[in-house]
Amino acid sequence: GLAASVLYLLSTQVLLDILGKQSPGTQWMTTAPAGSVEISVVSIGQAQRYIGKLSSASEREKLMRALRRIEATVTGKNREHEGVVPFEGEAARIWAELADADLPYIVRNSGHPEREVPLGATGRMVVATALARSGTLVEAPQPYHEKIARLLVEHP
Repeated sequence: GLAASVLYLLSTQVLLDILGKQSPGTQWMTTAPAGSVEISVVSIGQAQRYIGKLSSASEREKLMRALRRIEATVTGKNREHEGVVPFEGEAARIWAELADADLPYIVRNSGHPEREVPLGATGRMVVATALARSGTLVEAPQPYHEKIARLLVEHP
């Protein structure tokens, strides 16, 4: 049969960067093969949570529209992949394996010093989804990447 095309799963942070029009995520999106990009429902939920906490109603509206646009883009017609992907069976099994692993994550907020924290539960769910789907996680370099042998990562 045909060789399977590469599937890319955006990390939650890359999704937020794209919403906020931050390159390099936005730049990467324009070069990704059509129909190859997926977003976890977990990341969509995290993005909605982040947007909901913003104090400006106009900013919330603008970002919510941007989120809907991205969802529509990844679930467009003529695509091999699902677009917005559920968190289910195999991903849940892998998440359970990752739940207590030492996975250091560097938080980078402009104007603040970098700090290292453990990768959160939702981040681990997104990673587990990428692994379950044999996808490539799109995320800035993180120390936990090399700790998960099977994880394929592309830096935007």
